[in-house]
Order: sequence, then structure tokens, then C-alpha cells
Amino acid sequence: GLHVIAGDRGLGKTTLLGWLGQSLASEYRVVSVGFDSPVDSPEAARTWLAARVLGREGGTPLTRGELIEDISKLSGPRVFLVDDMERLFLREVGGFQALREVLQVLHATSDDHFWICSFHGPTWSYLRGVPGVFDPAYFDQIHTLPLAGPDTLARWLSTVIAQAEQTLSFDALAGVGPNTVEPERLRVRAEAAFWRLLADSSAGNPEVARALWIAGLSSEGGTLRVGLFD
Repeated sequence: GLHVIAGDRGLGKTTLLGWLGQSLASEYRVVSVGFDSPVDSPEAARTWLAARVLGREGGTPLTRGELIEDISKLSGPRVFLVDDMERLFLREVGGFQALREVLQVLHATSDDHFWICSFHGPTWSYLRGVPGVFDPAYFDQIHTLPLAGPDTLARWLSTVIAQAEQTLSFDALAGVGPNTVEPERLRVRAEAAFWRLLADSSAGNPEVARALWIAGLSSEGGTLRVGLFD
């Protein structure tokens, strides 16, 4: 099978691949296929795949047919995890060639092994819209990671703070003071409004949300006070 995980930076594609690898390791041989440097041509793409998948370093570059044959012959089925597939795409004339070459090999061997590939979401959307880059029928499933909403960001960032054994306070945003009536109701409203604002301002991107979140934090007496960000 050939599967794609697409999502914006910070949505957890690499983390998800790692979790899948751990989950499948009891049943399959799992191989992580990464990049040391840009792959900028079909020949370089085949050489990269041969090194990462077959352990074949140096020598005469394999043809596509030879590479497909050798991968298909591997004992298996195996699970190959390929992160950051957008690194095979160059923003120049002919920049699709390496990506096209790799996808043809992956598709041709997908009856014998499982390939799970991650793509940067906007790049994936662009590539799907360009005729001739690849055949959509190559892929058994395409999984698009959703953007993070207010509840997701609240659970994630609150967990991070709890694991660091820190305490959060929304009192400044809520305007809570020593003589405030019903302070808890104000805190709940302020916290809900903050997470909505954070989700909107970050467009649901966790990396951006975390940066904004950190920018608004201040420490006072062992407590992290949540404030507005610029």
C-alpha cells in the first residue's frame, strides 16, 4: 500500500509517523527513510532510495526497473516511513522529476510493501493541482491532518505546563482581583476567549500557536500568568 499523511508544519506528521512505526514494529520490519541532502534528479532519487531502502552505497546507479525488482524481492512485507517528501520537489523548471521518479518506484512496489509518506500540506495541495506530476491512483489513502482548534490547543498547551509542574493563571485576562465577585466565572470566560483568539491568530498551526502562547506568558511568584500576545 501507498499512503500519504499531509499537514501543515507543526501538526504532528513526524510524531504520527513515529507512533505508527512503534505500533507496527511488532508485526513488520519498519524502516525510516530520511534525507541527508536535497535530491534533485531521477538518478539521485534512485541512488537515495537504493541507499536508504536496500543499504546499497556507491556503485553503478540502478535503473528504475532494477530498483523496483530489488525492493520487491526484499523479505516482507516491510513498512517504510518517508518523512518530508516535499524535499524531492524543487521550485524550478523540471523540479518534479525526482519526486515523480520516487513515486513511480513506491507505487510499483506497493503490492509487496507498505509506504507511508508525509508531505507539507500546502506543497501537497499544490502538487495535486499540477497535471502530470503523479497519478492520483497511485495512493491507497490520503490522510489530511486537521488544523488545531481552541479545544485542541488548550489540551495540548495545558498538558505541557502541567508536565513541567507549573501553574497557569488567567486572572490578569479575567480582571480578577481580591474583591472580585464570582472570580471563577470570569476566569472560565477569559480562558475560553483566549483559546479562541489563539486558534484564530495562529490559523490552527500549533507551531505558530506555541510561539504566540509563549510570547504572552509571564512569571510571577512561581505562577505563569497568561497574557495577550502581540
